[in-house]
Amino acid sequence: MFALDTHEPQVESADGLKIWAAQAGRSAKEAPAIVFIPGFASSALLFDLQFRDEELLSKYCLITYEPRGQGRSDSPSKDEQWTSLCYAQDFAAVCAYYGASKVFAAGWSAGCTIISDVFEHDFGHLIAGLIYLAGVPYMELFPKVNFPSVGKYYQPIKEASTGDTHGQIIADFLDLCVWKPNREAMSYTLRSALIGTVTTTPTTVRLHSQTKHAQNPAKLLAAIPHYDALFIVGDQEEVVKPDALVAMFQETFPRLDVVRVPEAGHAVYWERPVETNTAIVKFVDRVVKA
Repeated sequence: MFALDTHEPQVESADGLKIWAAQAGRSAKEAPAIVFIPGFASSALLFDLQFRDEELLSKYCLITYEPRGQGRSDSPSKDEQWTSLCYAQDFAAVCAYYGASKVFAAGWSAGCTIISDVFEHDFGHLIAGLIYLAGVPYMELFPKVNFPSVGKYYQPIKEASTGDTHGQIIADFLDLCVWKPNREAMSYTLRSALIGTVTTTPTTVRLHSQTKHAQNPAKLLAAIPHYDALFIVGDQEEVVKPDALVAMFQETFPRLDVVRVPEAGHAVYWERPVETNTAIVKFVDRVVKA
């Protein structure tokens, strides 16, 4: 069975919640590990073209997981299970499950912000390098770089919507994440799976993942000068403003590689996997050899 097609969550986090995760490629004991983190309410299924890439599989241990409340992972039932600490403990539990002690954290969109949680709660020793796929370092920054049109979809997805409109709002938001000329390349099967992943998640879960997940980025900001970072963004973005994001990262990260990918939108790694995967290989190999 393909790694991303498994059903049951198998990693137990510190509070007992079960987190879905998957691994492919080489063992973390013998190769650098990359941990891919999906964005808000989304699924690791979107990393399909990384987990099928022969070069990535031959060189690295590829790991991904779905954060609590997303996809196949368990959903918290208590307010205190939505804290930054819980998100950091999930990341640490996944790393421990696969025996990965030094990883390249690769977040997409809101998934990038979990890296801040990891540092905030003193799990930074697990990180070897930082990979940001069209996201921001911590959640407070999103309003500064989002296109205004994002609110039209994002807010209703977090809140209760009627059955007549909810599925369409989610479908429209998925379309916003993929540049229009690239949408036809997405199979009906994958599109339906991605929409279904969000639709079947209770709206209260999606809301709590944003409103009860407070972050303090102080430790991340203190650590940034000591880490190499890669930022990849599509030039046809409709979710975040690429120019503003590049400027933000260049101002914040002194050891930064920037890759701007033409003809790609917010899901840059899915829309242009060759360019994205090549950039990841170049970055990881450089950092490992340093």
